[in-house]
Amino acid sequence: MAERIKVMLVEDNQLFRMGLSVVIKNCPDLQLVTTASHGKDALIKYRQYPVDVVITDLVMPVMNGVELCRVLKELNSNVKILAVTGDEDEKRLLEVVHAGAMGFVKKTDVADEVTKAVKSIYNDNVYFSPEIFQRLVTNLKQPISKLSVANINHTLTTREMEILKCIAEEMTNKEIAGMLYISPRTVDTHRRNLLQKLNAKNTAGLVRYYVSMVG
Repeated sequence: MAERIKVMLVEDNQLFRMGLSVVIKNCPDLQLVTTASHGKDALIKYRQYPVDVVITDLVMPVMNGVELCRVLKELNSNVKILAVTGDEDEKRLLEVVHAGAMGFVKKTDVADEVTKAVKSIYNDNVYFSPEIFQRLVTNLKQPISKLSVANINHTLTTREMEILKCIAEEMTNKEIAGMLYISPRTVDTHRRNLLQKLNAKNTAGLVRYYVSMVG
């Protein structure tokens, strides 16, 4: 049996925390290692029980989810973070993306999506629920200068721009290859080139750039 993905859940609402804990425990691929009620509690427990994926609410007392993301990434740049959010505004969503979150799941959809999202970001992919992704790409104001975007755009080929868009839309290499009539190996080469050109560490970094570009 493959090793299960170790998960920490950070949520201040006790009832929601209990409910989501049951969802995680019922997934054979996941292991709920520990839970926390706010960011500072989560940092203490993370040092005791390092995990693969941290699922966190955004609005919490003592330390919110955005600040938790920043500190976790300073402790371990490889930790994967999934934000579970209510009706947050686009500014907060963008803040947590820049802080290091690799995905979002809405609280109203969490039972259906959380296990899929955890597996996706564990494998270094991004996962945005469709509604949240749409809000990010259609409503955000430009968080970085238009000049810097224009300069980077100039270094990207038309094909790279096409593939960047597909990556941001959560398509796999196989799906991108089928849509663009190229091989998955070629897609992987373009992905590596994008990471280098945009100075991104992973897929989440590519998505953050794309969101900035179209916002």
